Amino acid sequence: MLNSIKKIFESDRADVSLGLIINMEDKTETFIIGSTSNLKDWAENKFPDVQPPNTIKHTNELGSVIKSINKLIRFKRETDAFLEDYEQLCNIEVYCAESYNGKLESLASNYETGDHVNMFLNLIILNTYNQCVSARRKFNVPRNLLKNRVQLMKEAEKHINVFKANTDKHMSILSTLRNKKHFDLSSAINDNADSFYNTSVLKAVGADGNRKTMYLCDINSQEGLMTFLEMYADVLGTYGLEITNCEICGSLMVTKVSKPSFTCSRAECRKKYHNRVNSACRRATYKSPIEKAYLAFTGACRTYRKKLLRSETAISIYDKKYDEVREAVLAKKNALPKKADLEAAEDFKLYCDKEKDRLREFSDDLKKEYIKAE
Repeated sequence: MLNSIKKIFESDRADVSLGLIINMEDKTETFIIGSTSNLKDWAENKFPDVQPPNTIKHTNELGSVIKSINKLIRFKRETDAFLEDYEQLCNIEVYCAESYNGKLESLASNYETGDHVNMFLNLIILNTYNQCVSARRKFNVPRNLLKNRVQLMKEAEKHINVFKANTDKHMSILSTLRNKKHFDLSSAINDNADSFYNTSVLKAVGADGNRKTMYLCDINSQEGLMTFLEMYADVLGTYGLEITNCEICGSLMVTKVSKPSFTCSRAECRKKYHNRVNSACRRATYKSPIEKAYLAFTGACRTYRKKLLRSETAISIYDKKYDEVREAVLAKKNALPKKADLEAAEDFKLYCDKEKDRLREFSDDLKKEYIKAE
C-alpha cells in the first residue's frame, strides 16, 4: 500500500482525485483514488474490471464514511498513531535528520486497508502525506545542502509552517471530532467560509448494460476533505438519502428522505426517543379533558383484559365486546367540537365511566365462567 501511495503522489504537481460510485442494489459505495486522467479514462471505457494503474480502490457498505466519522468521535485512540507521526513530521530536528523518510513512511502506514477501512481517516492521511511530500521536495533542493545548520534550521522551519498551514483545515476537522460529542455535517460544510462545490460527474454504461455514475472531487488540495464531504452528502441525496444526527446521542446517520428516522439503530436511543415522544403526547393530551377521559377509558379496559389472559376463549369474547363499545365511545368523542365546553366534557366523562363499568362487569363474568372452568 505504501508503494501505491508513493506512485499516486510521485509527481511534483500530482492531480489526485477521488471517484465515488454508489450501488443501491448491493448497498455499497466504492472509492477509487488516483490521477484525475486515469479515473476519467476508466469511466469513459465503461468501468472495466481491470483497475486503472497507480490507483487505490475500496468497496464498503453504503454509509461507511458516516460510520467512520462516528468511530473517530467515540474512539479517540483511532487517531493516536497518526497524530504522533504528524507531530514528528512537524518537529524541526526530525525534519533535518536523515531518518525523516522513515517517519514519512510511518505516516503512510496509518492508511487502512481491508474490509472495514476508515475512509475518512484515510483521506486525511493521504492529504497530509501529499502536503508533506510537496513541502519536502522544495526543501530538498541542492542549494540547501550547502547551508550551515542554523540556516538549514530556518529553511526547515519555513517549509514546516507551509506544511502545517496546508494541512490545517483537515487537522482542525479531526480535532473537532476528537473534542466534541457529535459532529453536524451540514453545519461543518455551511460554516466553512472557503467551502466550495467543485465536482465533475462522469456517466458511462457498464459492461453489463447498467447505468453507472462516478462522481469526482479533488482531494489533495487544502479544501479537499470539505469538498468530498459536500459531494458525498449531495450524491446520497440524489439516491433519496440524507445525512442527519440522532436526536438522542447526536451520532451521524444515513436515513431515507421519504421515511426519515429520528434516531440511530441503537436500541437505547430508540427507547429514549420513544419515551420522550410518548411523554410529550401524554402531556399534550392531558390538557384536553375529552382526551383525558378517553385515555382513562382505554387504559382501564386494557387492565380488565389482562385478567383474562389465561383463557383464549375469554380473550376472544372480550375483544369482540370491547371493539363494539370502543367504536361507540369514539363516535361520541368525534362528534364533540374540538373546543367543547366544560358541561359537554363532563357528560362525556360520565359516559366513558359508565361504559368502563359495563366492561369491568363483563370481564368479571367471563373470568368466573372461563378461568375457573379451564
